[in-house]
Amino acid sequence: MTPPFDTLAFRLFALSVLVLVFKMLVLASWTSAIRLRKKIFAAPEDYASQGLPVQDVRDPDVARARRAHRNDLENILPYFAVGAVYAATAPSAAGAWLCFGGFTLARVLHTLFYLNERMPHRTLAYALGYFALLWMILSSAWSLFAR
Repeated sequence: MTPPFDTLAFRLFALSVLVLVFKMLVLASWTSAIRLRKKIFAAPEDYASQGLPVQDVRDPDVARARRAHRNDLENILPYFAVGAVYAATAPSAAGAWLCFGGFTLARVLHTLFYLNERMPHRTLAYALGYFALLWMILSSAWSLFAR
């Protein structure tokens, strides 16, 4: 491997990115599977392609999957930028494991808890990811400007 993949931090970050993108793809496929199973589509042309009349139905299962996906977009996309900066600041191995592993585990659990309507588990998973991201922001800023 060539730099920057030589550091444990960057390899952990890259692995977490792959896991999180895969998780988001699975969630998008799950949403599509619900739509197909229930024949509830997003656009009029989707109904037309199935030979069905257009409906304006708000299904709770589709809505829940879409909210989980939107929550991922709001949290995982900032993580990609912040995580790259954090990895570049050469964090300790323990810090990298806790931040990258913790955030990734938190987001996987958050999705599972969201889809299965598990409270307060969903909030706790969200908070774990939030604080890991916040730590990476503060630690990166400290590393970059406190020298």
